[in-house]
Amino acid sequence: MSDLTPERPPPALRPGDLARVTTRSFHLQALLSPERMQGLGFGFSLLPVIRRIYPDPATRGAALKRHLRYFATHPVLSGFVLGAVARLEERRASGEPVTDDAIDSFKRALASPLAALGDPLFWVTL
Repeated sequence: MSDLTPERPPPALRPGDLARVTTRSFHLQALLSPERMQGLGFGFSLLPVIRRIYPDPATRGAALKRHLRYFATHPVLSGFVLGAVARLEERRASGEPVTDDAIDSFKRALASPLAALGDPLFWVTL
């Protein structure tokens, strides 16, 4: 009988989860390191999403490890990357074929232009 019961879908993200990600993103540069730049802060910011959608501790740890890699962008614009990556993680948890490399390359592809836009705008203009 257990073979006939459908698997429970992963929990969907709630607005409160994304609000916690936003609040944590204010501390993105507090965890700055020369080796990973804002990678530790990115993982810290995304932790509420990871906790919500991955119930298994091993999967949760793998997801967190994935986001502790090198990451650098303008801190004010990092919310765009965090929101998009949260959606990718949600899609991955629901069974869609989203690989580690796809998530990492997406983060890097979005982070560089946002840094190029945000640095002159916020550090020079304002």
